[in-house]
Amino acid sequence: MTPSLRLLFYYLWVAPHVLQVIILVLLFRRGIFSKFPVFTAYTAFSLCKFVALFIVSHFHNAQATYFKSYALAVGVYASLRFGIICEIFANVFANHAALHNVQKPLFRWTAVSFLIVAFSLAVYTNPSNTDLTWFNLHLLERSANIVLCGLLLSLFLFSSYLRLTWTRFVFGMALGLGILCSLELATTAMRAQVGYSAHVTLDLFDMAVYHCCVLIWLFYLLTPERRQPSIPDNVTESDLEAWNHELESLLTQ
Repeated sequence: MTPSLRLLFYYLWVAPHVLQVIILVLLFRRGIFSKFPVFTAYTAFSLCKFVALFIVSHFHNAQATYFKSYALAVGVYASLRFGIICEIFANVFANHAALHNVQKPLFRWTAVSFLIVAFSLAVYTNPSNTDLTWFNLHLLERSANIVLCGLLLSLFLFSSYLRLTWTRFVFGMALGLGILCSLELATTAMRAQVGYSAHVTLDLFDMAVYHCCVLIWLFYLLTPERRQPSIPDNVTESDLEAWNHELESLLTQ
């Protein structure tokens, strides 16, 4: 790795976590952490993971330790991201009593559907010139990102169709997480096939994407909230209740 490339590598590795310190401070100063505890935990865990991996990476012959730490972080990250999506679902549906009963079935059946897709793709994916251990890890990352992207996509489509209210910060959380998971989905699929042959390029791309997503979260956290009417003038509460009944019937079949 050339000196300029190494400098870029360390900038993209360190800078997003410096911004996350600011995000964490703002979450606590504004009392938002109590409303979004999982997102707060995700931000704090990201900082802890960065410090741990940064230290481990500077030890000689610590590749095995680094891999174990990274693999553990992947599992925790996936769990926290599912928790963030649950918080987003709950917040979007919170102000719509007529659709309250749709939230859990929509989340459950969307997750099950995309889990089947992820499992089917995993079964028919074969390693090609790559380390099997890293292949399996990236395959798990890809499967988790498929489900996460499916959940976010379904929420965006559903809320767009019914014109549901999003607060700015919740929209920013969903937008940043959606970009992060979708682009990670692409890179993990590539990593599962190419292995170490292009890992520097893919690492830089992953870190650049993460940097952009942290900037999105910070931007939407700093901008003031502007609420929009959640129900258009030509849609009544009875219409929403009827749609709720039909959706419940569909999702429980």
